Amino acid sequence: MTGMNIPCMHKIVREHGCVPVPVEISLETLKPSIEDIKRSISDRTKAIVVAFVYGVVYDTSYIAKALEGTNIEIIEDCAQSFQSVESFRGHPCAVMSMFSFGTIKHNAAGAGAVTIFRDKADKYRTGN
Repeated sequence: MTGMNIPCMHKIVREHGCVPVPVEISLETLKPSIEDIKRSISDRTKAIVVAFVYGVVYDTSYIAKALEGTNIEIIEDCAQSFQSVESFRGHPCAVMSMFSFGTIKHNAAGAGAVTIFRDKADKYRTGN
């Protein structure tokens, strides 16, 4: 899980019996490096949770490519990256993309959230 995130995300992971392993993000790109992700993976890793922070959106297919041949899924925390329904709905290589609209978000709606779930076949389709 990317190290920069709200404390509640780590708490949710722990409450589901999992152990979050923080992966740092680059201060220049605000995304994790493949090298850091690979160093954090163990035989118990089930998913990589990436948070798009400060409105930055990046293509997570570089992570999917590095995970080919594993059963490790990508989950996107898109809470800070929502711009519009037409512009970004998460990346097809992610099994889940989560958006929230609380008052601290730059595109706030007061409250609420949307989660987009994709089955594994969606990873190999183009578009969102």
